[in-house]
Amino acid sequence: MADAKLPSLHTGESDFLAIRGDKCLYVDKTPHLRGLLAVRPASAAGHIPSLEHKYQFLARPRRFGKSLLINTLEAWFQGVPPNHELADASEAAAWPGAPAGWSRPRWLWEGLDAEDWHGLHGWHPVIRLSLPLPTSLDAGEIRIGLTTHLRNVGLEWEDRGIPWGTAPCRPLPGLDVDPRDWLAFLIRELHRHYGVRPVVLVDEYDAPLVEFIGTDVDPAPVLRLLRGLYGVLKSSEADLYGVFLIGISRFSQVNLFSALNNLQDLSETDACGALCGFTEEEVAQHFDPFLRHIQELVPEFRGRDIMAELSHFYNGYRFSPEPEAPSVFNPYALLMCMHSLQSGSARRNAARGQWPAHWSSSGSPDFLVRLVRQGRIRLPNEVDGNSYQAGSSYRIDHPDYVAVMLQTGYYTLRGGGDEPLRVEYPNLEVRRTYGKELLEAYVPGGNTVPVERLGEALRTGDQEAWCRRLETLFHGIPYDNLLNEGAYRAVMHVLCQLMASFSLSEPHSWGGRSDHVVFIDDQVFVIEVKLNASVERARAQLRARGYAKPYMEGDQEVTAIYLNFNRGRNSENPPHIECEFERLHP
Repeated sequence: MADAKLPSLHTGESDFLAIRGDKCLYVDKTPHLRGLLAVRPASAAGHIPSLEHKYQFLARPRRFGKSLLINTLEAWFQGVPPNHELADASEAAAWPGAPAGWSRPRWLWEGLDAEDWHGLHGWHPVIRLSLPLPTSLDAGEIRIGLTTHLRNVGLEWEDRGIPWGTAPCRPLPGLDVDPRDWLAFLIRELHRHYGVRPVVLVDEYDAPLVEFIGTDVDPAPVLRLLRGLYGVLKSSEADLYGVFLIGISRFSQVNLFSALNNLQDLSETDACGALCGFTEEEVAQHFDPFLRHIQELVPEFRGRDIMAELSHFYNGYRFSPEPEAPSVFNPYALLMCMHSLQSGSARRNAARGQWPAHWSSSGSPDFLVRLVRQGRIRLPNEVDGNSYQAGSSYRIDHPDYVAVMLQTGYYTLRGGGDEPLRVEYPNLEVRRTYGKELLEAYVPGGNTVPVERLGEALRTGDQEAWCRRLETLFHGIPYDNLLNEGAYRAVMHVLCQLMASFSLSEPHSWGGRSDHVVFIDDQVFVIEVKLNASVERARAQLRARGYAKPYMEGDQEVTAIYLNFNRGRNSENPPHIECEFERLHP
């Protein structure tokens, strides 16, 4: 699909300066900065106005353009450094507070919404922290990693002209100095050297913590380390112009930001709903050349609504509880899709409905599958408004499945307003990817072909084939992965996700929670699972609790499936599955 007329994609690039300098495809997000960077009226002529909100925080899943946002803010406040390869002394423009050599070339903001109002805040040195992922869960090693990172930030400013250790500049601290003292030093000295308050940008603020989720390692020492580091941001308020923190999670019960009591959380605001991610209107505008090129190359796509197909597979993320909030595409997944479609085989597969899936390669967290496999979190698909609010933040010690799924991007918000607020998979790519990841956790190789055949047996009403294929699948799972009833339910959850266009696991009803509900075409299958019991017990529970009643009033055909997994003890009683179908409606 390579074509000289098409804009260059930046699938592996999150540096705003590089993207703009190389004239890569850039979806203009600077209109959203108007709210993020709102200022108070200046108190005196020539005075640089202060930010309306000095401390701001945003949580988004991985690969949603968070690092690009941080890069954009970095370029916004300080432009192009004098030692940068894109620096242009001829275009160096003095704006309030800018030292010699720092430039803001015209091409950087040309054609963007920001072109008319960039410079409002003046020039500010930026301390950018991209917290390193821990190579271990040892607090001492994480502390060394943080200190080394902060020292590298100091050395970067030395390359930009600060003569550390030469009067009046104080020397850089040693690696034995605590990270919080390092950060306080950098903030204070940059302010003193330039006479302008610096901006602190923190990318992946939670990186040292998320790896503790689902482990038995005590995170308390690392929590203390990070509280001390982020506490500096509050104690240095007089030296700071602004602070922006971005990460995946919104931790609760750990008081990570106890000192930052004025931190504004933008994660669920409508104004920031499309700050990270592409809206359908943006995709239609910026990706139109790619879509038209695909239709020219693939006859099967001519006359089809490619935008609708892309939306079904990649769109659907909503970050605000308000139902009118924008729905967005994952930018990485869409850019990688356009890149993959340069291959003829990928285009042919897409024409058959098999669009490229890059969600798992976009940084899906390993701990999520680990938690499910350990049986440490349940597998619900829906929550009401109260449950959502109560579980909307991470807890390291007792992770909530809905919160983890929501904040890692496997779930997104639906409903709200006059409807109950709930969560669902955002799109088909994520649903399929998560099912495959869970399948690989239980079944060596994670082959989805037998699962597809399992779904086809339900679709055609071949009950005997369905029971036989289900037993064959379970015989391929290592014994150690099936130690309790929860493990069997988890595997059934995986199979239901992969063999149906829509399914629910442990959905709430008046009578309690059934195990699984599968929707295939105009059929509904309510599945009750037992371990070392009997199908009679499964049938009795489903009937007594009325698990099928929510689906009995429509035109759909409703069938109950009663399953009893018998683990077996010896050759006379080998592992086997007892399976029974019962037509309930009409």
